[in-house]
Amino acid sequence: MSDASDTPGIELADVLAEWFAREREDLHTAFVGRVERYDAVTQTADVLPLIYRPVTSESNEIVYEQLPVLPALPVLTPRAGAAYLHMPVSVGDFVLVTCLESAYRHWRQGDGRAEHPGDLRRHHLAHAVCQPVNLYPAQQALADPDDLLSRITLGYDDGQRVTIAEDRIDLGANATKGIARKDDTTDNGSITMTCAGNVVTVSYTPPGGSTSVVGALTFTSTPLGVVTVVGTVTIPVVGKIDSASTIAFCE
Repeated sequence: MSDASDTPGIELADVLAEWFAREREDLHTAFVGRVERYDAVTQTADVLPLIYRPVTSESNEIVYEQLPVLPALPVLTPRAGAAYLHMPVSVGDFVLVTCLESAYRHWRQGDGRAEHPGDLRRHHLAHAVCQPVNLYPAQQALADPDDLLSRITLGYDDGQRVTIAEDRIDLGANATKGIARKDDTTDNGSITMTCAGNVVTVSYTPPGGSTSVVGALTFTSTPLGVVTVVGTVTIPVVGKIDSASTIAFCE
């Protein structure tokens, strides 16, 4: 029996290097892909890999091949039990594809307990999952860098959003007013009392200016003093936001 050391011009190190190179060609870790189909019921997507795979030809040259569409990849989003954060996934969205160390599909069909992998291949395309992340071409970078500089932002690049800064929370793109918080105060409301004879009409003007009439007080017995018509009196109101207050939406 002979080995590489018995063949003139061939070193064992060269043989091992070639073997490891061939093995690496079938070892998949992570790459960018594009969603070709999304199933909202199963939260899975068919994904086309967008990086050509370099392989060594029989003539020892590097050639590039297109990897096939990977079907029914679980779309990873933050979740803990019944609590989750979901983003809409559409055809054409870019995702990060990760090939897990071992097969997971047997486990996924079970009840969550430990399972045999069923497929002994390691880091294979069959073990892929995908995740929507900000991995897009540079020309499709998010258009509002100010929101990304010092604030947590949730929303759409070209639509509505919620931004959270250290000292305020804003609803809506380009919002100029923060959300009312507990213990915040407001001084742009008023109570108006109009007295006429023995009738006192009370109305309240909340922030925003639309008047809401609270009601009227009518004296039916003779008071100690004489009720005098004094016209209209407006009293500024400073309100305090508590846990029962209605949250005001920003403009």
